[in-house]
This record gives sequence, C-alpha cells and structure tokens, in this order.
Amino acid sequence: MTSSELPPFSGGAPQPVLSRADRRFRWWLGVGVALLSLMTLAAIFVTNGNIVVGLAPSILVLVVYAVAKLPLRYPVMFIFAVIFTLDTPAEPFAGGKYQSPLHLVSELLTAQLKHVIPGSGLIITGLDLFIVGAFLLHGYRRATRSKLDRDDYTPTPIPLLVAAWVCLAGIAMAWLLGLATGGSFRFSLWQVQRNLYLPLMFLLFQAAFPSPRQFKPYFAMLIVIACLRSVMALWLREQFPLEEYATSHSDSMLFGTVTCLVVIRLMHGTNRRERFRLVLILLLLIVGMVENERRLVWVQIAVALAFVFVMTPWSSFKVKLIRRVLYSLPIVLGYLAAGWNSSSSVFAPVATVRSMVDSKSDGSTLWRDLENFNLVMTFRRTPLTGTGFGHPFDMIQPMPDITAHYELEPYVPHNSVVGLWAYTGYVGFTMLWMILLVGCYLSARTFYVARERDDRTAALTTFCALVIYMLHCYGDMGLGSWVAICLICPLLALVGKLAVKVGAWRWSGSRRRSAAPAASPS
Repeated sequence: MTSSELPPFSGGAPQPVLSRADRRFRWWLGVGVALLSLMTLAAIFVTNGNIVVGLAPSILVLVVYAVAKLPLRYPVMFIFAVIFTLDTPAEPFAGGKYQSPLHLVSELLTAQLKHVIPGSGLIITGLDLFIVGAFLLHGYRRATRSKLDRDDYTPTPIPLLVAAWVCLAGIAMAWLLGLATGGSFRFSLWQVQRNLYLPLMFLLFQAAFPSPRQFKPYFAMLIVIACLRSVMALWLREQFPLEEYATSHSDSMLFGTVTCLVVIRLMHGTNRRERFRLVLILLLLIVGMVENERRLVWVQIAVALAFVFVMTPWSSFKVKLIRRVLYSLPIVLGYLAAGWNSSSSVFAPVATVRSMVDSKSDGSTLWRDLENFNLVMTFRRTPLTGTGFGHPFDMIQPMPDITAHYELEPYVPHNSVVGLWAYTGYVGFTMLWMILLVGCYLSARTFYVARERDDRTAALTTFCALVIYMLHCYGDMGLGSWVAICLICPLLALVGKLAVKVGAWRWSGSRRRSAAPAASPS
C-alpha cells in the first residue's frame, strides 16, 4: 500500500476505535466533571467566596471513591483521625479563644450542616452521612460476598454485639417514652445524639476491621495525637494563661488512657531504647496534663492504675511498692493536714484534692453537688423507667442558671451517669451501660488468657480506657464527647476480636478457630 492509500490523518497507523462502553464512560465522565464544577461554583457563591466549602463537593467525591475502592477500615480510620486531631465546635481549644486553620473541616464533620451551609436547614452532620454510607457499603459488600473487608476475619463475641443492640433499644425506649409523656422533641434529639454514636460506631468499627492485628496503627495514632495535644496545651497556656483549660475537657480521657498505655508497656518489659522513648513520652504527657489544668485527669489515672495494680500478677516490685507507700503514708497525711487550709503554692496539690471533696472550698464542686441532688430527686420520682428523653431534671434545690450560655444543662447535665439514671431509670441505664460492662469483662478475661505482650497490653489498656470513660461521664460530661467516641469505640471492637483470637471467648459459629488454649482466668 502506497502512502496515498493510507487513511487521512492516520499518522501512518490506524486509530483505535472506541467501544460503545468506552464512549458511554467518557460521556458520563464529562457530565460528572461539569456537574462537579457547577456545584463548586455554586457553593463558593452561596458562602460568599469560602474556598473550603467550595472544595467540599470535590472532597466528597474523592471520599466516596476511596470508600468504594478501599477496604472500609482506611476511610473509617482517616475520618476518625481528623475528628480526633482537630478542634471541634463542641470542644473548642482554650474555651473558644483559638481555632485551628482546619477548623472548618471538623465543623463539616461534627456540626449540624445548617451552621456550615446557611439556609440549608440540615440538622444532620457530615459524620452522619458518612456513617450511613459506610453501613450501606458494608451491607452491599456482604450481600455480594466481597472479600475486601474479610481479610483474616475474626468474629466479634455475641454478648458484645447483643449489648450494642440492647443499647440502641434502650435509647429508642427512652426517646419514645419521653415524647409520649410530653417531652421536648428538640432537646430529646440532643439526648439521643449523646448516646447514639457509641453503639453505632462500635458496630461500624467491628465491621470495618476484620482482624485484631489491623488495630495496631490505632495505638500509634493515640500516642502521636496525645503528644501533639500536650505540645498544643503548652503553647495555648502561654497564649491564654487565664483560660480555665488549654485544649479541652475531654482531652483528660486521651491523656489518661495514653498514660496508662505507656505505664503498662513499661511494666511488660522493654529494651533500653524503647524504655527511654516511653519515659520521654510519659514526661511530655505529664506536662500536657499540668498545662491543661483538669483535676479530674489525676483521679482517672489513679483509679485506672489501681485496677492495673490489682489485676497484674504479684511480683517483688509490687511488694516493694506497697512497703514504700505504707512507709510514706504518715508523711503524706501530715502534708495533707498541714496544707488543708493553706493557700500557699507549696500546698497546691492539697488544694486540688480539697476542691474535689470539699464543696465549701470550690464553687464548681458546690454547683455540681446541687446538680447531683436535683438529678437524684428526679430519679426517685420515676426510678424504674426514668422521665424519658425530652424532660428536664426537677429543680428541687435552686442553683445558678446557666441556660443563657448552655441551654442543654437541664437535659444534658455535667454528671452524665446520674443524668442517665434520672432520664432512663433502672431499666434504661442497664440497657445503655451494658456494653461498657461487657467490654470490661472481655478486657479482663483477655488479659489473663493472652500470652503475647502486645495482646496483654491492648487488653489492659482497653480496661483502663473504659474505667477512665466511666469516671469522666460521672465527673465532666463524657457522654457523647468526640474524644470518647474516637477512643472507646475502636477499643471495644478490638478487645472483642482479641478475646476470640486468644481463646478468651469461644465463638461456636466461627469458621476460624484460635490456636490459643482455652484457659480460664485464675
């Protein structure tokens, strides 16, 4: 064939012919890019030039693509890392005096979208949309028998799953009861939201992470975030020295859990290099807790480590420690007695202890005592089922009115534990709290049965985290906190799978049997 016989504009070679499917794909791709561009321009126009909101449609498309193509654990862990790291509208840094440059990202995830997108009227959050999409994707993959989220699958113990569903049923019962007896629908939604995320996110985590070994990056993330928060607390305290706290109240749970993790790791034996690194981390955490100035964190660490002391086997170190504590007891008691009524900085630790036990010495403690009294009296009125969500607690004893600054106070009190007793009664509290007690049981059993150091550390750290969370709920509004959700839900999912892996809990329907002996805890 001569050059004159070649097809025109061929360049000397025949052009590939696109199939009908390829042409259809290119057409839909062009339509999608055009729609995405229009949505971006519309978002920028509506928000008066806010570039971050304008990029939200593109970010949403990327997230949807990542969720569809990657194992579910990667987008779940990424979303939680973002929430865990950034300041949220509900828990601002330095009392709201400081906002991080990426604050709007956390606002898109954790705040109602009506506050981010003016005029939308959306009362849901970006995280709500993500949770619904993640569950739908998980259901689709299970229906199509996809192996993307089934690598090295370890089942979750049935009692833990049942406890999560019982918790959801208890929330629904308290909500319906409150609405049926004339409760406020608006405020009941806040109470439901405070309780709903814990069981839902646990179910999501146990579905997204098929194996306990895939939780290892989570512990590294905890340590890194706690160290970053410590540095942030030190810097914010220098910038805002008169603020009540540096980062947030809920960071006490993060600091306390990671402190216990580091101490437990040191107790289980490490080499010299790792021991030096852990000691440095521990010192940095102590600096962060001091600068954050939350007295509850010291109680949480003390109680959690007391459980660690009781649960770990007896050793010569524990015997020596008990002897030294007994020897120093007269000195400690004398120090407390000498500084109980002193305002000197030398007795600052004594003042902290007194402020937690003596309401006459601290206005905050007195105010909480009044709140606890009103909650107890509300509980006594309907002890079996509680008042239901949507009802405020009874104001039997007058107390300072803070509803101008925090209108949820009569519905979401500082003492979340006694508040649950008042709103849900014996039955509801048992249903809502069961998942935490089952988690504690599995953590303790796994710790005693496990043989590997990492497994024992993970189990005992989970037990400490649950104790710290319960104490925080009692002392400082831990219920529904974003830090608590990001901390407790993954650990509950981990300890359940870890219990099956090491043989601490037998799963009769499992296709995979653990090689570990079915030993009983001594």
